[in-house]
Amino acid sequence: MQQLKLFMCDNVSCKTVNIESIAAAFRRVGDSTYEVILEINSNKFLILFQTTMNKIEQFEVLAVKGFVSVSKNILKTLKRIVYKLYFEY
Repeated sequence: MQQLKLFMCDNVSCKTVNIESIAAAFRRVGDSTYEVILEINSNKFLILFQTTMNKIEQFEVLAVKGFVSVSKNILKTLKRIVYKLYFEY
């Protein structure tokens, strides 16, 4: 069975990053608001974040697929990963 994509990306509104076992697809949904599907190994996260002046102002994990217990440390790590992938790649 083949899994369908959650959202379709065109070159204008989407940015994708693939590094080793991490894949991210960023999509702009508002003025400075973005959705990202972050895949780390077999875990998937749907994240909504808002940026201001190269800084993440709001960060929200909307959905998680996989066996991950979401704690404050996991959220901080995800935020750092999303920041690095979006602003540095």
